[in-house]
Amino acid sequence: MNGNAHRQTTLKSFDLLRAIDATHPLLSKSADIAAEAARVDDYRDVEFVDVEGGLTDSGRDDPHRSSVWDDDDQPHTSYDGRSFTAFNHFIDIKKGPGLFDDYDGYSYERGSAHIDQYQKASEVAEGFWTDLFARLSGKKVDEGINWWFNDEYVHARGQPWYRGCSPALEHYSFPGDKGRYATIEDELKARFPLAAATGGTGRGIPYSVFMPLDNLARYWYNEYIRSRDPLALGPVMHAIQDAVIPHHAAGYNGNWHARYERDLDSRLATWFSEPAFMNQVRDLFNQWNRTDPAPPTHLEVGDWNRVPARNWRIDRLVTWLALNAYRAYAQTYHHFRNGYSFNPESARQLTTLAVAMGALVLNAAAAPDLRGVKTIEFNPATARVTRVGSVWKLLADSVTLLEFPNESEARHALAIIQHYGMNQQCKIGAPTPVMVYYLIHGRAPAGAMASEDAVPFNPATTRVKSVNNRFFLVDGDHSILDLGTDVGAARLALRAIQEYGFTHICFVGRPDPSMVYFRR
Repeated sequence: MNGNAHRQTTLKSFDLLRAIDATHPLLSKSADIAAEAARVDDYRDVEFVDVEGGLTDSGRDDPHRSSVWDDDDQPHTSYDGRSFTAFNHFIDIKKGPGLFDDYDGYSYERGSAHIDQYQKASEVAEGFWTDLFARLSGKKVDEGINWWFNDEYVHARGQPWYRGCSPALEHYSFPGDKGRYATIEDELKARFPLAAATGGTGRGIPYSVFMPLDNLARYWYNEYIRSRDPLALGPVMHAIQDAVIPHHAAGYNGNWHARYERDLDSRLATWFSEPAFMNQVRDLFNQWNRTDPAPPTHLEVGDWNRVPARNWRIDRLVTWLALNAYRAYAQTYHHFRNGYSFNPESARQLTTLAVAMGALVLNAAAAPDLRGVKTIEFNPATARVTRVGSVWKLLADSVTLLEFPNESEARHALAIIQHYGMNQQCKIGAPTPVMVYYLIHGRAPAGAMASEDAVPFNPATTRVKSVNNRFFLVDGDHSILDLGTDVGAARLALRAIQEYGFTHICFVGRPDPSMVYFRR
């Protein structure tokens, strides 16, 4: 995608988020986050060093210091206006298990890019000399790129003369995942071998293994959680959107990568204007907006059809998108071995995945922390009903949980607590709570009870609605709960519904209930 396509796709995710929760705090930052998503390809955070030759150290010298004795090496973070940061925007699903991560990033000799190349460099060469070279050499695109940079190396932490030259590499390194390297320095030295002035086997850019796309998303999402700077979500959105480009998931600069993206970008405005497109995006979001009881710690190539969830780690979500994009690369486009083709329906479907995933991640990113909810823990075995004057009380561990106007309702509530084994009472809002719910060791009550007054709703489609400065939990036309005027309490209530997967609101004593609780 070009920058404008990244911007518009991010804004489309915000359109869905706005429809889901008009109170979401990130909505006011949507333009800034979208602009940052568009800017990511221009980050100058990876440095290449062109080894020019010299008298010592295989021709290498300090690229940031001039010397009369050496033909000084040349550092640069871009070539022909293109930033080298884009080398970190791939995830090589085609290669299979990675050397450094679950799936590695772009690599020519140590990845998929050196095989199954079909597009000639002459089709994309720009400028007289590069065009002449491409035509005379007959090289393929990835082959030509790596030949051009064969006497250059990636300047990474742990190498000579390093002074923060390539911050992306150290940011996107997680050596503890594989456990093969003790430190970031050790991993980066293994990923990025030095080059000599004449290149050579095992040296420089062609033998480097760049950082995978999911690591980029993981770093910036963690940075948002740490700093709460909304701009940190721009690179996360960028990673989500690059992950659905088939070439990014297969590890190729060539094979008509640029042409595919141009064809995709030219169609986005039409798709985004279609109500059916957003209906499909909403359906995906509703399907994914759940808590997975066993989120994955690793995804296999065949896991493309798993159902993601908001509690999956961000790098797993990005990898899942890439699994689907690689499936298109292999099954729809047949690795482009028969030349270029563009399948609009496949590209459209992958774009719906990106927009829905963007909304899911944005929604989860700023979700309020339920650890701040006032919670009373009690032993349901000690619960009992007692009368104090004209009021009936439900007590547990000498703590008053609820008060009732009559004994019948009090004993009904006691039976409910003991039936489900509830041992936590949680209150949102103060001084008068706007929502009370009960848990069992941090989990939602599940099942049903005879003669229970229960009204069903869908937690995936439940949202906060504002009416005359009051907030309501609603599912379509069904108003579930009046949340008063505190927007913070309203957002906490929605988070609780989604986190615990409540599907029913239940009552004791309507029309003026003395107890309200939720269950699955």
